Amino acid sequence: MKKNIAILIDSSTTINEEFARLNDIHMVPMQLIDSNGKTYADDGKEITQKQLFQEIANNRIFKSSVTNLGLLMAKVEELFEQYENVIFLPISPELSGNYNQAVNLIKPEFKNFFVVKNNTIAVMTEYAIHKLIDLLKTNKIEDAIVKIEKWMSVNETILFFPSTLEGLIKGGRISKFKGLLANILRKRPILVIKDGGIEKEDITSNFKSAVDKMFESIAKKFGSIKSVKKFAILVTETTNSEILDYIYTNIANKTNVKKSDIFVRQVPSVLLVHTWDGVFAIGAVGNNDE
Repeated sequence: MKKNIAILIDSSTTINEEFARLNDIHMVPMQLIDSNGKTYADDGKEITQKQLFQEIANNRIFKSSVTNLGLLMAKVEELFEQYENVIFLPISPELSGNYNQAVNLIKPEFKNFFVVKNNTIAVMTEYAIHKLIDLLKTNKIEDAIVKIEKWMSVNETILFFPSTLEGLIKGGRISKFKGLLANILRKRPILVIKDGGIEKEDITSNFKSAVDKMFESIAKKFGSIKSVKKFAILVTETTNSEILDYIYTNIANKTNVKKSDIFVRQVPSVLLVHTWDGVFAIGAVGNNDE
């Protein structure tokens, strides 16, 4: 007998493996393409993050790309052998084409294939999955999707602070002129995911100032920092422990959020190819459950 619902994500999303196993969550890898045109599945096996950093250090440039269409189609077909319904929650359509290829090329083939229009990324999508699972307990799939799309817009925000602008410049996310000017001023942008895309929220020169400005932005988003009920922190293997300590101190001093309500995750590789090593991010979930 088939199970009811499978949730499918791509590798732009972080996820706890045990939680995924217990809640019928499956993943398809996006792709990483290097400057020689070689394509890697972003599954942590064809190229690890450590190998990715080594290649970048050797001046090889990477870009992210959609999930291979054949692989995505095969995964969906495989899931329909086990489940009655499949819900796909891919990376934001403002950042990659996974949503569009799923809607235009796969959805017409399967009556019970549903695609969520994501407007965030990484660990914030993980939080959205938790909320979606709760919504599915009391709502039809179509209604749950409408509600989760609204919920993400109202209740989530995430900000990034890169340690260097080189990846953003070479990947075309920041113009060479703006990058040169920022380097001259010795400042780097704080980036925010807004309406599914990446925008510059502020600019500063060091991580403490960046964290302070991130908290100011989060407070503005939700009306007060006290309105935040959960936090998320994205790091890389080389993230300085001082950064984590400073973030934890701010959370402890400015909010009522418990440490158990803080997700700490690795930055997905599809983001690292643009931001490079050393980037960190702070995400927050508000308390508006409408």
